[in-house]
Amino acid sequence: MAGLFLSQFKDLMIPVLLAAAAIAGAIGDLTDTYIILAIVLLNAVIGVVQEFRAEKALDALKRMAAPQATVRRGGWLRTIAAREVVPGDLVVLEAGQVVLRTCGSRRAMGCACRKRRSPANRSTRPSSPMRWRR
Repeated sequence: MAGLFLSQFKDLMIPVLLAAAAIAGAIGDLTDTYIILAIVLLNAVIGVVQEFRAEKALDALKRMAAPQATVRRGGWLRTIAAREVVPGDLVVLEAGQVVLRTCGSRRAMGCACRKRRSPANRSTRPSSPMRWRR
């Protein structure tokens, strides 16, 4: 918190105001000196409060934006962070969900990897014998 407070004094205008306060104090105008110092301190306090709130909001956004996956693990459906998906987890996909590229190969992903809005109409009857590529 102290580092955050001291970082508020890096602005170019702050040394100018402090110099003005020193000059006002040197010529005997203490009222102006106190007012200038109060403004500099108030500016620093407001800056600390704003920066602290911004950091909290950014952390909350990062937590909300972290990709999650619904998996069946051990017979139970769980929503976990995408980075915690391990081999053996059955990933449950629903309409409109973002599909993680690490969930499988492009061929297995079908419409999800080609960014289609709906699956292609495909017949369940094979049109030709399947040939495996290596």
